[in-house]
Amino acid sequence: AAVAAASLAREVRSRCSDVRLVVRQGPGDLRPEDVATAVGAPVAAVWPWDRRLDAVVEAGNFCRGWQRSRVAAIAARLLKELLG
Repeated sequence: AAVAAASLAREVRSRCSDVRLVVRQGPGDLRPEDVATAVGAPVAAVWPWDRRLDAVVEAGNFCRGWQRSRVAAIAARLLKELLG
């Protein structure tokens, strides 16, 4: 995932100089700081791993189901920061 993110970040940087990461903290050993180093972009937020959210995404119901997850507050904070 970090390698794919690095590739995507390079592509995005060709259109926008301000690239930041939202890293989903999973059950593995990879830390958000490690992802930031690998990608070469700062971490704007860390979403906690939530198996319920995985099920919502897999079912194609992210637009309706995320609001009841722990990431809703994080998404609202990021949106507020982006809008100033």
